[in-house]
Amino acid sequence: MTIDIGFSKIRDFEYVAKRIIENSQFHGVRPPVIEFVGTVKIHGCNLGICQKPDGRLIIQTRETIVNESNNFFGAYDFVQKNKETFEKIFDAVRKTHYPADYKDIYIFTEYFGQGIQRKVGVKHLERRVAILDIVIKEDEENKTKLGYKQLKNYHDFSNDYVKFITQYPGFKQVIDFGASEEELREVLQVLQDYTFEVEKHCPVAAFHLPQDFTEDLIGEGIVWQAVDAPENHGGIFFKVKGVKHIKTKQPKTPEELALLDAATIFAETALDGRLEQGIFKLQEKLLDPKDVKNTGEYVRWVVEDAIDELDDKIKELNLDHRAVKVAIGKKAAAYFKNHIKNGD
Repeated sequence: MTIDIGFSKIRDFEYVAKRIIENSQFHGVRPPVIEFVGTVKIHGCNLGICQKPDGRLIIQTRETIVNESNNFFGAYDFVQKNKETFEKIFDAVRKTHYPADYKDIYIFTEYFGQGIQRKVGVKHLERRVAILDIVIKEDEENKTKLGYKQLKNYHDFSNDYVKFITQYPGFKQVIDFGASEEELREVLQVLQDYTFEVEKHCPVAAFHLPQDFTEDLIGEGIVWQAVDAPENHGGIFFKVKGVKHIKTKQPKTPEELALLDAATIFAETALDGRLEQGIFKLQEKLLDPKDVKNTGEYVRWVVEDAIDELDDKIKELNLDHRAVKVAIGKKAAAYFKNHIKNGD
């Protein structure tokens, strides 16, 4: 069985701002003023639960189908234990808001807690999920996302281990995409200040732990989504990560890069955080992260993920794509070799 619908990839602020401005220019209108809500970006694993019209549940990560033989950090057992809660949510969606009796419905969550990710505040929690969105598959090409505003209608179905991301502390920010470049940089600084507070003390971890808990509760970042996406723009999401999780350090200017080995320097800016995430991706694919035979798969994922997310920056700096790929691949291979040697 293959994955049908996956959770959408979330870009960074600069990428989304550029697309909104270009889209407005294409339609001959002023870039919009949009209200955004921010929810905590939890450092875990994306887990989707799909209910078929006949009631069957299909569990998936971004990479694999989860079942009894592929329990993936206990995800299969977790869903079975909380099956009644998920089924109540599915039933409410089908009966209350949508005539969806004959449609697949997906609950997309972040699965997090002990043993799933390291070096973050939520590692101290028992494993649990935060529901990020609920999606209805209308047909092969169309889907309906409930989004931030409608998730609140289902809060009553939650329990201590199945929460909605909208039940945790959040943020608000109005952004004028028609503002000057300097003003937009100031907005980004405000967003980064919010993220710094989350990174310093994760609101999700703090929500579940005693007030006198003394260990550091490192958070990851914030996901921002438009409250009401304006016409011609569709759903708008972007993320702002803290410096301890961000995958891209600030690249050098074109002038500085011209004096150095540009591809190698850029590769160094592209890999912070991504190398460790690649290890986790191997586990999602049921591949041993300590087996040298999986070096190629590991390197391939790191390179593709970096190029996909940083393609605009590579073009902006007028770098050679092939040279960047080679440089990233070399650094990823060296990291994986060291990972196997040290047994991290």
